[in-house]
Amino acid sequence: SDRTDFTFTGLLPGSYQFEVRAIDRDGNVTDTPAIHSFLVETPWWQKPWVVGGTAVLLGMVGVQTARVIRRDRRLHEGNEALSAANKELFGVNQELQTSNQTLAEKTEALDLSNQELTVEAALERVRAKALGMQKSDELLDVSEALYQQLEGLGMSLFLLQIAVRDYSGGILELWGRYKFQTGPKYVKQKLRPSKTGEIGEARKEGEPHYVSESSGEDLVELYRDLKEYLNYSDDWYEEIVSALPERQTFHNVFFSRGSIRIVCDDRLPDADLFVAKRFADMFDLAYTRF
Repeated sequence: SDRTDFTFTGLLPGSYQFEVRAIDRDGNVTDTPAIHSFLVETPWWQKPWVVGGTAVLLGMVGVQTARVIRRDRRLHEGNEALSAANKELFGVNQELQTSNQTLAEKTEALDLSNQELTVEAALERVRAKALGMQKSDELLDVSEALYQQLEGLGMSLFLLQIAVRDYSGGILELWGRYKFQTGPKYVKQKLRPSKTGEIGEARKEGEPHYVSESSGEDLVELYRDLKEYLNYSDDWYEEIVSALPERQTFHNVFFSRGSIRIVCDDRLPDADLFVAKRFADMFDLAYTRF
């Protein structure tokens, strides 16, 4: 062969000798072969330190993988336990909310019951005063009792008047209780039909009450007109004006023979107006008997 090289494949790592003899054209073979020694080195990935390091690394990976698997399993178990606990807690919260709502409803009902008992007790005190009247002068005591009971129910009053109107005779009688001064407690005067206006219309239409507001100069003028109409003194007027707030609300709560006038800084809530109407109806029955 004319080849000057030869390739070996699949040789394992180690030392080798390559021997070759020459043959001429006549078939004569040389007696002594040519020898070439060579070494097949171990690949780096098969060297002991690489194999050992790889084994250690794989062992570490295996250990860590086992840890992760165990951790994930514990985490999954923990999440399931937490989910179950949350469901149980949600159920407990729902029960607690239901219990709280029931308690709130019972508390509200109890509060309403207590409020009703308080109102009934206040009504009974005024009723006792009204039914015990022997003469009209005692209406002052009734107006005082009415003022005290409404104040006790949380109404902040500037003025309370019981107004009895005799439309056939054209007479107005007032029994009053003021907050800031004594003032005239009883007044008898002729009715002013022209001044009944919207209040009279509300009464005719069967409304339980009529509410109006006044402020500033209009409020001062209202008391000035009241002073002139009812012949109140200048001292009364000056004392009233000095105590006036910026605004007042006038509540006229009707009964068959007149009205209870309640004057406050602010408008009474509907619930308080309802209570005031109960007092007016109670007074109506007592006054009719009187």
